[in-house]
Amino acid sequence: MKPTHTTARLLIALLAIWIAIPSFLHAAPPATTALSELSASSPESNLQATSNNSSISGKVTGLDGTTPLAGINVTAYFSDTSGRYWYYASSAQTDGSGNYFIGGLTARTYRVEFYNPSGVYETEAYANARDVDSGTNIVVAAESAVTGINASLAEYSHISGTVTGPDGTTPLSASVYAYRWNISRGDWDYVSSAQTNGNGDYNIGRLTAGTYRVQFYDTSGNFAPEVYANATDLALGTDVVVPAETTVTGINASLADYSHISGTVTGPDGTTPLGASVTAYRWNISRGDWDYVSSAQ
Repeated sequence: MKPTHTTARLLIALLAIWIAIPSFLHAAPPATTALSELSASSPESNLQATSNNSSISGKVTGLDGTTPLAGINVTAYFSDTSGRYWYYASSAQTDGSGNYFIGGLTARTYRVEFYNPSGVYETEAYANARDVDSGTNIVVAAESAVTGINASLAEYSHISGTVTGPDGTTPLSASVYAYRWNISRGDWDYVSSAQTNGNGDYNIGRLTAGTYRVQFYDTSGNFAPEVYANATDLALGTDVVVPAETTVTGINASLADYSHISGTVTGPDGTTPLGASVTAYRWNISRGDWDYVSSAQ
């Protein structure tokens, strides 16, 4: 009997399998993937980059280095690749013993800031820096605990005094501003302010140790502003040196009544009155230009 087409196809397939078996049994095994390549592509290889099991901890005390400060907000920041900007990473608050623990951190370089919400103690960055931009880098490795990132915070200093009218006794309602010299800008920067109470007394807090100038503004607008002591602007004022954890008292002011300039504006004939705007300017020594002061119709 002649084989059918189906039988022939089956015989050919079996022959092909029989031929392939020896080569399959003796074929070289596939090339082994290098261990480094395997590690690089495996989830474990990303542990260092993505693990958030690192931490920063420490203790916050007063300036004496021993009194624990509770309720201090401690914040960790990380930088972008340029190192110019710092972004929030995580935070914690000190306990009754002044201790804090910031967990859940990845392997990075951080800076840490200490802030007292009550405003009694100065804000600073580790270590003894005024702000995060000038702080010290804290390098945190993967799966590590960085300890001993401590801070001793000083209490804010104050400037206080009394504001009166020209007679030196009548208390005034006034706004009082403290400024500090900014070396890079070459100008005076606003720092803090306070309002006088019913007795004309004021107390400006949240000041760090430094040199300040103080400006007084009558809130009613009836008396001329001035800068301590009896100066017309910050450039001519008297320095107020403020030590750490100190209240500097007696920075007083007696504001004078405003002066006035008056006159008449006429046409070319010298008699026909004109409707005009009249503006007064005063020379600003620090800017080397004339500043607008006041005007009338």
